[in-house]
Amino acid sequence: MTLQETHQCEALVLAVDEATRAIGEELLRIAGATQAGPIDWPVLLIENPGDALRRVHHFDPGVLLVCASAKRIDDVSALIDAVRQRRPQLSQLAVAATHDERVERAVRAAGASHYFAIDSEADRSLLRSTLVVLGVMDEAPHAPHSGLSPPRRAARSPRTRARGYEGIKP
Repeated sequence: MTLQETHQCEALVLAVDEATRAIGEELLRIAGATQAGPIDWPVLLIENPGDALRRVHHFDPGVLLVCASAKRIDDVSALIDAVRQRRPQLSQLAVAATHDERVERAVRAAGASHYFAIDSEADRSLLRSTLVVLGVMDEAPHAPHSGLSPPRRAARSPRTRARGYEGIKP
């Protein structure tokens, strides 16, 4: 790979070890569950911030998704910081397997614009919405129409007669 070669992709997923790579694979599964076609974002295992910068330059993503864990938080923070310094306009979303306050503080301090824990349904929903807003995912399709007509309106109750009015008798 030379530095002149670039390949535009919607999103790039970076991991620092096999455990965080598993987070990236789960992220693709979650994102792909609401899409008509497959999600083909690269999930790359990187060795250091320099490697991350080369990959970001090569793929030129619209969004960078960084997989984070408490075990490797220093490496993840260094990666996010290096990319932020050289590509400040690039949206960086940090994704963790479970919520951890220490991880969230570290990735936000390093420059991640968002933090999501994929074990939380609320965070998964926010992640999907964020990816839609950032333009890398389509909105979830609405439920297909069943083809049936809508239900009839409830029948009106007969009008109440005014007191003392018996109507016309034959």
